[in-house]
Amino acid sequence: MTGVSLALMTLGASLPLAALGLLAGLLAERITPAPAPRERLWNLAFLLPALGAISVPLLAPHLVRFGPPAAVAGGAAADPVLAAAAPAPTPLGDLIDLAWLLAPTVLLGVMLLGVAAALGLILRRHVRLALLMRQARDLDDPPLRQALAARALALRVRAPDLKESRQAASPLLAGVFRPAIVIPRALTGLPTDRLTLICGHELAHLKRGDNPRGWAEALVLAVFWFNPLMALIHARLAAAREEHCDAIALAGADETARRAYAQALIETLRLRAGPEPHSAFIGAGRKTAMRLHAILHPRQSGGRRAALGVTAIAAVLIAAVGAGSVALAVQAAPAKGRASVWRQSAQDGPGSPKGQITIAADIVETRPGNVTVWRGRPVIDLKAATGDPRRDAELAKVVFLVDGHAVADDFTPRTLSPEKIALIEVTGPEQPGEGPSTVNFVMLAPPAPPAPPAPLAAPPPPPAPPPPPAPVMAVDRVAPPPPAPPSPPAPPAPPPPLTWDQRPGGADIAAVYPPAAADSGLSGKAVIGCGLQADGVLTRCRIISEAPAGAGFGEAALKLAPKFRARSDGSSLGDGVVRLPIRFQISPAAPKAGG
Repeated sequence: MTGVSLALMTLGASLPLAALGLLAGLLAERITPAPAPRERLWNLAFLLPALGAISVPLLAPHLVRFGPPAAVAGGAAADPVLAAAAPAPTPLGDLIDLAWLLAPTVLLGVMLLGVAAALGLILRRHVRLALLMRQARDLDDPPLRQALAARALALRVRAPDLKESRQAASPLLAGVFRPAIVIPRALTGLPTDRLTLICGHELAHLKRGDNPRGWAEALVLAVFWFNPLMALIHARLAAAREEHCDAIALAGADETARRAYAQALIETLRLRAGPEPHSAFIGAGRKTAMRLHAILHPRQSGGRRAALGVTAIAAVLIAAVGAGSVALAVQAAPAKGRASVWRQSAQDGPGSPKGQITIAADIVETRPGNVTVWRGRPVIDLKAATGDPRRDAELAKVVFLVDGHAVADDFTPRTLSPEKIALIEVTGPEQPGEGPSTVNFVMLAPPAPPAPPAPLAAPPPPPAPPPPPAPVMAVDRVAPPPPAPPSPPAPPAPPPPLTWDQRPGGADIAAVYPPAAADSGLSGKAVIGCGLQADGVLTRCRIISEAPAGAGFGEAALKLAPKFRARSDGSSLGDGVVRLPIRFQISPAAPKAGG
């Protein structure tokens, strides 16, 4: 698998993993109304898809995928030495192959451009926030500063600086190393108790470390910008986070304080404009009515049963994401256990069906005569381009044999059991692309039947009776000799040699003789395989070999096949298969063929 394909698989893995996380989070929201467990589960749902996608390229090199190795881009075989010669290219085929070759790279480029654009938006927001902090002024409100210090001491955090700004649209906590709470100038006139509650919300963000976490989440969303499920999960996470901070800020508050806090939230919403940093008082991406209801009517956690339910959902989510990541990593792992793959394909023209044959095995052996032998779990696949097995084989430029014998027209490699194939011999043409390749399936010999059990020993014969007493008078008589055993039947006579009632003549041969060969005085030979009908007519003929290759003698032999007719002597010849060699030679008289 190429690096581009691996990167696309890594990014694409976030889609199913995020779907699992979204379902788990929605189920948890139905189990418990408390914000704390919901936030923890939404955090898990947001991080696991990203971690699962990142783990795919980390695990893939350490795993093994058994089976044929994946073909390299462009459809060539994995082993260039054993790769079949490519068919004659066509403009449309070249265009399709180029599109398939460039599609992963183009898609990855589009995704990277989206990441760059998302990072640009993050940088823009950071710049706007930096300008807002530069223009902000210290808030001169001693009672509020004292209340802020007391709240910070109760939460065991260092009290941040307190500023006011005209540009701020909401109270917010800004800064990672030197945090500061910024209050919009329009809200500085609120009573100190309301502002204290608002600052308590921002102190809750500070204690939890939400500012650096928010920037990290923004980077994850930038990388997975194409995944809308990640944005939905983050919106739910932000809503639960804000409700959790509200609960921390309002811990121990009475109904009056809660109403004041809700009123401050409503007044803040009226000022909403401009940038919205993550740790803003109004938050982002959630329903205000639900948050106000949670402020005025705090909800209980749901008890032990709800906690166990959320824990079970989290465990199932972790297991599912882990299993999915391992499965994707296995698909991306390098294939082992196969020596190589041989692939050959061809098509008649643009837009026509494309035939293809693929062979894979554990051991590959090359022999003289352009012969390749595949053994050890050999696997062969013929693409069903037209639905006609004979036509599919012709498109793939192959001729099938089983133990050296021709096969029926409806033969496909799927009819053979892989366990019964000893090896596959592939004999290529003398010149690449000038003729079909012969694929011969050598089958395992059936096991010999077990020997019959030895017969049981015969019981001893009974004792012979005593001879009768000799008569007083006897007549000499000679017993006739026993008849001679019948002679064994004579073996059946061998079938008579095939004779022809009709053969092509010189004029027939001259009519089909390849023009180029005739002009150059070239002789040749072709071998065709044909079916033999009961009436002596040849049918279903195909080219087995021709020499010299590419001179046209094979096609000429096919044209002469209808001129042959076997002698039947009034009896049925029976269906069969014959191999018919035909010689073409130039003589002063005329070309002639011999069988």
